[in-house]
Amino acid sequence: MSSEPAPPTGDDNDWYLDSCASIHLTKTVDNIANPKCQTGMKINTINGSSLDIKSVGNAKIPVRVGQNMDKIVAHDVFYVPGISTNLLSVTKIVEKGNTVIFGEEGGKILNNSGEVIATASPGLNGIYKIDSGCQSSSSSPLSTAYLSQASSLLFHRRMAHLNRCRMRQLKDMATGVSDSNLDITCEVCAMGKQARLPFKPSKHRAKDPLELVHMDLSGPMETESLGGSRYFLAIIDDHT
Repeated sequence: MSSEPAPPTGDDNDWYLDSCASIHLTKTVDNIANPKCQTGMKINTINGSSLDIKSVGNAKIPVRVGQNMDKIVAHDVFYVPGISTNLLSVTKIVEKGNTVIFGEEGGKILNNSGEVIATASPGLNGIYKIDSGCQSSSSSPLSTAYLSQASSLLFHRRMAHLNRCRMRQLKDMATGVSDSNLDITCEVCAMGKQARLPFKPSKHRAKDPLELVHMDLSGPMETESLGGSRYFLAIIDDHT
């Protein structure tokens, strides 16, 4: 499971459509009716850390469609302390037979009868917020800055670790791509570009067999062996 948690600064009543999330997530357990405890489950964050899933249940989400107020039910919503906002997984919405449409004026969720059951307004960084009619208690500039940084790094990884120059070109070719934090360091790129220096010749030789053994596992190889193996282990006894 993966998502994009940020510092906890968003409003508890705000819900956002997320095309990247594989599950529904909420930052507060109060949004879940009859929560059931979950143990041993985690979600992975974009910075490589993980957050614990505490409970799961259904959430009744207030929505405003035109002048009408209503509530929709999101099933299997996971409570994860530490995420910044409540996220509705587009994938899970579609799996229930609904349709999600995004356009310049915002987003729409249609049920299997074609009826609009919820709308969403475009916000900062291309994130669509569910129209609920509820006034947010506070703005979240810190969360916005964090998401901008996260978005840049996330796009960088999804584009096969594209370099900064190409990332800046990419923002002019697609919507929702930020270049405001392209100076952040990608640890994977840094490690991948490191070259291991050759080992210095050893002046010591083992005096007895099996006193010192050198081993190296290689693979996976492109061509399998006759036995179907793609790895091989080289073993050299230092004495013999």
